[in-house]
Amino acid sequence: MHIPSLIICSFYDPEFEGPNTQLVQVNGSLDLGILHQIHLIYRDVVHDEISAKVGTTLLNELLVSKSIYGPWALMSFSFLMSFLICPLAFGGSLVDTSVAGVGAIIVSFMKFRVATKSEVYGHVFE
Repeated sequence: MHIPSLIICSFYDPEFEGPNTQLVQVNGSLDLGILHQIHLIYRDVVHDEISAKVGTTLLNELLVSKSIYGPWALMSFSFLMSFLICPLAFGGSLVDTSVAGVGAIIVSFMKFRVATKSEVYGHVFE
């Protein structure tokens, strides 16, 4: 079962004669490149192209890897997307688009700086 920031996996192990349930919880970030790589590892394990132990090793390596884009690039993307969505989807004026872009930068900054340092704010951003 998959919920944002939480994956619940249940495996049947004949050695233990019962299900083994694992909870995997991570912060609520989204990286589509890593998500695609996780899917490829999952597919290889399910189709018996690699073993579960090798798949676990690959997933652990993937979890400690850095993102392709840094925080400043992601804040720039947030500004650009908010700046473009405001007039295209909502018919906003130039002032509206500027306010939306600045708001996106503020929210992105808080996500990267404030939410990572405070557990209370981290739950709000999830």
